Amino acid sequence: MWNNTPSWPPTRCTSRFVLEEFGLPRDHEKYGPERPTTARDEYFRRMFDQVAESCQAGRALMGANFWAWGGEGRTGRRHEFSRAR
Repeated sequence: MWNNTPSWPPTRCTSRFVLEEFGLPRDHEKYGPERPTTARDEYFRRMFDQVAESCQAGRALMGANFWAWGGEGRTGRRHEFSRAR
């Protein structure tokens, strides 16, 4: 859980931090490509705003490594495969 207190991220720290492995699925945990990502978009916006603010202020939080499940892979056409020539 993100700690949004004035003392976090620490200002007297010689190490830098990266916010790792955070994310949300599509709305209502439905994974079809037509499903909206409203909550996820707002969540990412807030998290990246925190990272940007920390970087601009020279604080310890300096990066982010997010994830987002986009669903299973799909081919463009059914049973279409490329072949080496």
